[in-house]
Amino acid sequence: MPEQHILSKNIAGRGSFLKQCLLLLGTLLVVACAGPVSNTGPAVNRTVSPQTTTSTKTCGGTATPSQTEGPFYKSGSPERTSLREAGLAGMPLTVTGYVF
Repeated sequence: MPEQHILSKNIAGRGSFLKQCLLLLGTLLVVACAGPVSNTGPAVNRTVSPQTTTSTKTCGGTATPSQTEGPFYKSGSPERTSLREAGLAGMPLTVTGYVF
């Protein structure tokens, strides 16, 4: 007697599986593109009273003390205001800026 393969109704075929995957991916794409959802009610211009705002700490006006000289600090290194050396050709550059 030849064996017969009987598929149960609970076992989905490959085509059904692919359709379900595409449907799931499509649903996730729509949800992701919908943007944030707000459940706070209708959009109303709300004003915030000064009492409810959080205040940040104000600056005390004192400078932060130096804690380290940096990774390339060498004690006793020469302090030069000009890095140009006599006899080198080239155009001098002026570099300006602030270090924060």
